[in-house]
Amino acid sequence: VEPQAVSSTSVGGGSIFDEFSLDVGDGNGDDIIYDAQSSDDLLVGVWGAQLAVYYGGQPSVADCQAYVDSGAYTSVSITTYDIICYKTGSGNYGYLTINGMFLDLNDNSNSYIDISYTTEVTQ
Repeated sequence: VEPQAVSSTSVGGGSIFDEFSLDVGDGNGDDIIYDAQSSDDLLVGVWGAQLAVYYGGQPSVADCQAYVDSGAYTSVSITTYDIICYKTGSGNYGYLTINGMFLDLNDNSNSYIDISYTTEVTQ
């Protein structure tokens, strides 16, 4: 008898400052980093994470899995209220919402984004 994969959902959020990274709840190292630049705001996949800006309302994790598997990137440009589907480097899928942004053009280290995330973790 083969063991069955068990899934749980990790939900969280908070603020990510410029050049700081975040584990989106699967506990396998940081998955994304926020990079504030004067010309753009980027989320960058670290440790193999794949990202895709989701267009089409509020997704489920299953929606994001199909969306990411059909085409994803190692970095995406973001704006407030964007929904970003992702696959972490360890193979877990989820999505995050950009709830707010602050860009300090004089000192990028003050720049940050507020996010919330939902990750389905298979163990």
